[in-house]
Amino acid sequence: MPDTLPLSSELVCAQYDYVSAYRQGLFFVSSVRLGVLYTGLYNSHNNTLVYPVEYTHIRPSPEHINLLLLEKVSPKLNLKDQDGRYITYRMVSGLGNDRGEIIQPCIYDWITYHQSFDLFVAKKHDEKIYIPLNGDGSTLLPLVEYQGFVISEDGADLFFIKDEHHYKIGHKF
Repeated sequence: MPDTLPLSSELVCAQYDYVSAYRQGLFFVSSVRLGVLYTGLYNSHNNTLVYPVEYTHIRPSPEHINLLLLEKVSPKLNLKDQDGRYITYRMVSGLGNDRGEIIQPCIYDWITYHQSFDLFVAKKHDEKIYIPLNGDGSTLLPLVEYQGFVISEDGADLFFIKDEHHYKIGHKF
């Protein structure tokens, strides 16, 4: 992959504060607004934004070549921090691919990948609810919201907890 933009793309990307190569003609483009760095994904082949410059982080998933971990600021009124102070925003996470398709919307506190089980775990904001997701980021069906999850002592099994029952969702590959 060339690490420079084609001339037509250089003109388009001149409006951004930072441009960095991702892969195969895709570039991360970033702008600073109100002291915060916002990032998007730009396609130099057709001079379009795959993702708008509204994310605080867009990171490739090391486990899945086309999957991107997305993070952005979401407004939230009357939310208190750990010290009881009111704040007016929160960070939310989601998943997308390099074609601009949102696989999981940015509604989660965090999303983490467990390579041994080829599963993602997402935690819903303001709730102790955990959702297992397939290794490609899609929702396991039927969608069940769990109250917790635990990995077995030997690390071979992943259990999700609902109403004091343990459900084995993942097994080490």
